[in-house]
Amino acid sequence: MGLTPENKVLAFEKIPCPKNISKILGIKEGDSIWRMERVRQIDEVPAVFEESYISVKLLPNLKEKNLLKSKFDYIKSLGLEIGDSEREISAEIPSDYVASALKLKRNEPILLAENITYLKKGEVLEYSKIYYNQKSIDLSL
Repeated sequence: MGLTPENKVLAFEKIPCPKNISKILGIKEGDSIWRMERVRQIDEVPAVFEESYISVKLLPNLKEKNLLKSKFDYIKSLGLEIGDSEREISAEIPSDYVASALKLKRNEPILLAENITYLKKGEVLEYSKIYYNQKSIDLSL
């Protein structure tokens, strides 16, 4: 389509897994997880803000540079097979932080997709919250 995509990593850290995330990932509270924030841009316009969590045990060698391109291509390169996902979509007013990252006006509604992605073997790979800047993307694509 002639558009230039780009990922910007805002946060990449290894943290102890909080209780609410541990239940989703199916791991113990306090286990190490990767917490990531990215803004995905199209022609330098922020289109998507993504916050995601993955168990360090699944991707022990994950680096920030792996997040600059497709995270799933990196995962597949490790021989892991991605299976199904569950997605719940809602409309909401984003936090000031998310609105700022997407260059939105205060109280401007956005779509939020909460995703749980599974490996083919049934193990949870990732939990993510993805905020869509409806002005910058055509969701029918």
